[in-house]
Amino acid sequence: MRRSRNVILGLRDAKGEWRIKHDDILHIVTQYFGDLFSTSYPNDIDDVLNCIKPTVSAANAALCRPYSHEEVNCALAQMHPHKA
Repeated sequence: MRRSRNVILGLRDAKGEWRIKHDDILHIVTQYFGDLFSTSYPNDIDDVLNCIKPTVSAANAALCRPYSHEEVNCALAQMHPHKA
């Protein structure tokens, strides 16, 4: 038994017309995903961002502090001697 392959025979464009040419289908798919993942320039993005609780700030302070001599020695001791 032969395996069937999924094939797109055609797609409807923005005007509702059925397109079967490879270049037309490629354009429809590219346009669709381009529109899907592009911004519509929302004006109220600050309102949305204000609703999001920051969770990195506490961890970020610990990560941004200067490292100590002991931390460097500990990291070097854990490295394999032949690794860069």
